[in-house]
Amino acid sequence: MNCSKVSMGDPVELYMSKSMQELNARAEENVKNINSARAGLNSMSKTYQAAEKAAIDRDEERAYVLFMRTLFVYDRVRKMPDFKKSDFRMIKEMQKATDQAERLSSSLKERYQRIEAEQLAKQLDAAAVDTTSKSSGSSDGGKQSTSSAADKKLATATSAAGELDSAALYKLLKSPDASPNVLVFDLRPPGEFSACRLRHDCLINIDGSLIKPGCSVSGVEALVPPEGQTLWKARRAMTHVIIMDWRSNDRSLNPQHPVQVFKDAIFKWDSAGTLKSEPLLLQRGLQGVLLAYPTLTTDPAYQGPDSSKGGGSGGGLASIVAYPSLEDESRRKLEEQRKARIAAAAAAEAEAKAAEQKKKLEEEQRAQKAAAAAAAAAKEAAERAERDKAPAPSSSTVPAVN
Repeated sequence: MNCSKVSMGDPVELYMSKSMQELNARAEENVKNINSARAGLNSMSKTYQAAEKAAIDRDEERAYVLFMRTLFVYDRVRKMPDFKKSDFRMIKEMQKATDQAERLSSSLKERYQRIEAEQLAKQLDAAAVDTTSKSSGSSDGGKQSTSSAADKKLATATSAAGELDSAALYKLLKSPDASPNVLVFDLRPPGEFSACRLRHDCLINIDGSLIKPGCSVSGVEALVPPEGQTLWKARRAMTHVIIMDWRSNDRSLNPQHPVQVFKDAIFKWDSAGTLKSEPLLLQRGLQGVLLAYPTLTTDPAYQGPDSSKGGGSGGGLASIVAYPSLEDESRRKLEEQRKARIAAAAAAEAEAKAAEQKKKLEEEQRAQKAAAAAAAAAKEAAERAERDKAPAPSSSTVPAVN
């Protein structure tokens, strides 16, 4: 079967999970129970065939799980001692599984996000209805209080972990009072901002590459271009403040990241005043808006910055599983040769040290023998000298002969 020839009908409705994390967890189930290369290879073949069938049936969730399981099993099997690279016959299938998993991953992410967006839109509609029903027939004070309550509901609906997706952004920017109440900070480089930006009046571009850890509110203000100064000064009056770049949630923000530094500066460390609510990070940034609502931008055909210059972290499926490569065997041999050279050098060094120690010991033994011989000779000479000092017998003691 060829998984590239899939039916042209609509994909099967989502039923297996609610996120890519859950699908990846399913793909890894029972993989650790494989204890031999032979069993793993048999499993890979059957799983790959089932994945192809699921792809043809347009069951994207099942196909993704099975293609990923094929890759996970290979990643485990190739490290086993009984695995022989020369006997492996599924390199092409592994590459196809990789391509299919990447394609399905992109499609499923879009579908999961679309469901989340629909749910969020319902919450926003409910908040708007609540505002209308509670404000009708009330006094001005009542209107203000119900409006405030609706604002809080709106903030809750849009701020899942301080984030906002493209659907919620579209809803906000299309609302009648969006312009005076929603301020967007675009932290992309000026060149990218000029090429394509949101169609929204309350928009300020600040070059995120100039925002360094420890940057203060005054430091941020110095980066605001002249045409954005009026909006900057009005930020505390805005109902919603949104922060975005090219693909905002392609990485986990850390305290040193320009987006997080900027958010902390205007929300946590502004001693002159506070914002009405926590700034929201636009999920997937302008890239997500172009995919979901291209007409919300000044250039719907914009493809984005060059990948080598754009922000975000790469990784993708490569960060989940190590894919097969025809160069693995060559790298393994080179590594073995390197280790052999290191071992030989260590052995030669040890041999040289042993020879040096042996030579030193022999020299010490010769020196000891020479010292002993010299001591013996000195002793003998001393004894001879003592004997030479002894007096000879006197002649007066011998009787005369008549």
